[in-house]
Amino acid sequence: MLRSSAYAPLRAVLTSTFLALLLLLTAGCQEKSPEEKIAEARASYVVELNSWFPREPEPEPIAEDAAAEDGEAADGEAADGDGADETEGEDAAGEEAAGEEEVAVLDVDAAGPQTVNLLFDLIVLFEGEEPLPGLTLDVSQADSSGAEKKLWRHYLELPPHVKTETKQVSFETPGVEFEEGDQFSVTLRKVIPPEERGDYREFASAGS
Repeated sequence: MLRSSAYAPLRAVLTSTFLALLLLLTAGCQEKSPEEKIAEARASYVVELNSWFPREPEPEPIAEDAAAEDGEAADGEAADGDGADETEGEDAAGEEAAGEEEVAVLDVDAAGPQTVNLLFDLIVLFEGEEPLPGLTLDVSQADSSGAEKKLWRHYLELPPHVKTETKQVSFETPGVEFEEGDQFSVTLRKVIPPEERGDYREFASAGS
């Protein structure tokens, strides 16, 4: 009995260790939720802003009705005679030259804000196992002193990735009020609190 009692503490330690290992193995075998898988995949990406560039918004397309009216007017004027044709030819040449001069070039030194389209160029590295079709990024705009002016989110569709592969990806944000000295940053948040996941498109798709 004395010998059996001497081994009792050792048996207790071995039993506790076995139970702890069993619990760890059981927890590791549990199936992860869709949101947990997405959170894990997001943490496997590294996103770096390579460059950003402001450019003039593209002009709005001319409405079909207006284009048709212009065509009818041109046909009517063409029927007036050869003299009119020569005058119209000179006017058309002048208008063409004027149109070429009116091509807008973004003046980044202009005073006051301008409405521009912002083109972002990114480097995306994937270090995980299961890639995502896209990532929601946080885009911040700050003034020349570094004070944040605006924050918005952009869902970036991604090309197929494999582990340790780097991709160059770009996207454009239209209608941004830009002023000389403004700076932009693009961030991939690694940890998204559950109450904010509804603002991130990849998490929204997990619940569908």
